[in-house]
Amino acid sequence: MAANVDGKYESDKLGQIILVRLRAAEGAAYTPAVPAEGVETLDLHAFNGASKRRFGIHARGVKLNRVVGTGNDATKKRGFLPVGTVAALAGYNKDDVISIGGVEWTVSGKLDETIV
Repeated sequence: MAANVDGKYESDKLGQIILVRLRAAEGAAYTPAVPAEGVETLDLHAFNGASKRRFGIHARGVKLNRVVGTGNDATKKRGFLPVGTVAALAGYNKDDVISIGGVEWTVSGKLDETIV
């Protein structure tokens, strides 16, 4: 089983660098935030694709889709990839292709950071 990794995430709601937990394959595709000189990273995690009813910080990111199988056996899979900065999120467009762990996903939309 692959280990999880923590990525640096710039929270626009808190104005601080926090962490977001990613699967190892997501970590390779993740665009991390780079803390400015003297800015500390808080030991606090943003949720990565958790239920929106859960209290806390929900990371901004891109919604992903892919189709598995063909014809009547085809099923649509959904995913989410957090994005470390607002600027990096702006760089994604609908129908962009992202490879995560050797599997290609298509960007279907964007989600802004929310606090519940």
